[in-house]
Amino acid sequence: MTQQVNCVKNNWKIYNQKLLIDKLTEEFEGLVWVDEKVRRGKGKDTYRYPLGYLIYFARKIYSGYYKHNIWDEYTSVSYKTLQNWFGREYHDITDILLVHTEDWSHGDKITRGWKLNDRCRKVFDEYFSREVRQKETNKLLGLDGRVLKTFPRHGIIKSVNRDGLRLRKEEKMENNISNITRVNFDNIQRCIDVIREIKDTGKIGNENLNKYTKPLMKIDPEILTKIRNNLTDLRDIADSELLPKGKIYQHYFEVDSGRVYTTGGTSIQQMNRIVRSIVMGGLGYWDYDIQNCHFTLMKHIAEYYGYKKMDSVELYLKDKTKIRKRLQLLTGVEMRDVKSAILSILYGSSQTIRKGNAVTELLGRKNQYEFNQDAFVDRLYKDIKGLTEHIVGITETDRHKHPYLKIHGQKVLYYENIRHKRLSVMGENGKKTPGRKILAHILQGLESKILDVIMGKVGGNIKVLIHDGFILEQFVEHKELVKIVKDTLDIDVLFQSIPLECVLQKSIYTNRQ
Repeated sequence: MTQQVNCVKNNWKIYNQKLLIDKLTEEFEGLVWVDEKVRRGKGKDTYRYPLGYLIYFARKIYSGYYKHNIWDEYTSVSYKTLQNWFGREYHDITDILLVHTEDWSHGDKITRGWKLNDRCRKVFDEYFSREVRQKETNKLLGLDGRVLKTFPRHGIIKSVNRDGLRLRKEEKMENNISNITRVNFDNIQRCIDVIREIKDTGKIGNENLNKYTKPLMKIDPEILTKIRNNLTDLRDIADSELLPKGKIYQHYFEVDSGRVYTTGGTSIQQMNRIVRSIVMGGLGYWDYDIQNCHFTLMKHIAEYYGYKKMDSVELYLKDKTKIRKRLQLLTGVEMRDVKSAILSILYGSSQTIRKGNAVTELLGRKNQYEFNQDAFVDRLYKDIKGLTEHIVGITETDRHKHPYLKIHGQKVLYYENIRHKRLSVMGENGKKTPGRKILAHILQGLESKILDVIMGKVGGNIKVLIHDGFILEQFVEHKELVKIVKDTLDIDVLFQSIPLECVLQKSIYTNRQ
């Protein structure tokens, strides 16, 4: 039986900032750190500290997580989650900082909508928009309200996955990286100032107008505000009591496919690429990624299994730029959405136009219809289906023979990818798992395996993991990385890299304030 790990014991996973808490407790007299615990479940060590979660929850709402699919201004959270966090009488705690809709529906799976009350939002607005750093060194608090003293030594947590479930021995990564990452503290502060200048004047002063900052002016104002808030959060972490100034901690958790993720707005991995180049800029870092990663891996897998009919893959690897531009003109969406839509097909999105389909959400119904009419897109869906059926057929004949996909189990069958990550053969609806999800499971597992073997050779040099890429502290020859992957996994991949050179200047605009 899979065991749930107590979150309080590992409260370095989620933290609160003392400076923000001080501001909230000044406004809300009843908001104090208490030792009272809310019991959840049976057995020992099954407690949650409610106010720690409340402030963390409020921060997530403020940052735009868990957005409700019906009420635009509200957040979606299940009552079961709230009971797990705060106990059955959760309103006694949540209603200190939050308001909610009265409407909800169990049958239609519609949760209540939640948002910050006006007093709480004002405190958050003032905290995240402050122009100068507080003189007091910031403290990071765990969910029990105690100052964090230590973090786990390694970046990738090998005890539990992202959902807090224990990892089996065979599915753990063989290698690891450091949990500490150096960031450009001055760049973070100055980027906050640049964003403030954009929002106030609509432009950027000449001292900081460059190829790194110029794209910020094209970002939606609402998203730009969230970026500013996340950078303010990151700045406080980079000047906390726990670590030397300019250093932050980053922890990664595995998901079902083997990919590793960090979470939250301060995650370097999850940052907008533009912002990441600024945060990590000017410190000698290099940003690497595998060229056309999943298309390259899909070609390799097709060749391994003797499947030769991958016209769409060959076409994309030969002329991806032309295909992307054509699809952009066809749909009228941003290029990043075109790229994401193509990847979503590889990750399991269907050709059906419907709510909840990743491609539909990215492009919209009308644009997806045009997207689906493109010969390359139609061919890609067919090739993925054909390849997956071919692989599944071979695997069902020889269940344990091939490394990329195996079948295990007796009464309950499951697929296993190269990272020993499991995917049920039968879905929750009683039907077989769609082939496109099986292929995504194979590809993401192999992608993760490649990063694992690279970490084994240059792990001390890797500072950030980004799915099919990574950030290195210093330059490593591409041919060296190519050789590592070829010698270990017998896969031919190519790498591309760029130096992260951005250095922002102290803003003249800020000096006039």
